[in-house]
Amino acid sequence: NSAINIENGTCSYRISLTPGQSCCGVPSVLEIVFVVDYSDGMTSVINDINTHISEIQEELSVTGGFVRYGLIGYGHPDNGGTPQVLFELEADISSFSSALVDGLNGAGGTDGGPAFDAIELALTHFPWQGTENLLFLVGNKHVVCDICTEATGVIGDTSLQPTVESLIDLCLLQNVKV
Repeated sequence: NSAINIENGTCSYRISLTPGQSCCGVPSVLEIVFVVDYSDGMTSVINDINTHISEIQEELSVTGGFVRYGLIGYGHPDNGGTPQVLFELEADISSFSSALVDGLNGAGGTDGGPAFDAIELALTHFPWQGTENLLFLVGNKHVVCDICTEATGVIGDTSLQPTVESLIDLCLLQNVKV
């Protein structure tokens, strides 16, 4: 088993992975997509991800599996907060790290963004062909629901956001853990 511990101030995370083989002895494939809020106040959080991503990669390499990373950014004022793909699924951790930090250029200024739209983009854009598929939503604002049926990822706009139910259905369809 491989366990990854990440600590930051008052928060700590532990991810446990069991090395495995997919069909016919082929090493397992882990796909990890980060959906990151690039609005105000996120610089230190994004820098923390960047600092620890090589540790995550190192820990995952002991499992014998193959890891691919993807990145969706939202809340960035340069594009009105609209979610966009910043890094396609690839195993190159250095390129992923660069894309993560490059997204910080000009970041800040908007208040959150369409978190549910960003999750939907991640679930529909990437092929999700890993043996294990993980999506991490990284933000500094709570994502709330209006009576848990209409997403309110953007304050005051519930009509165009995907619903919680539709996101759950997409996760199940793509075999993605959030």
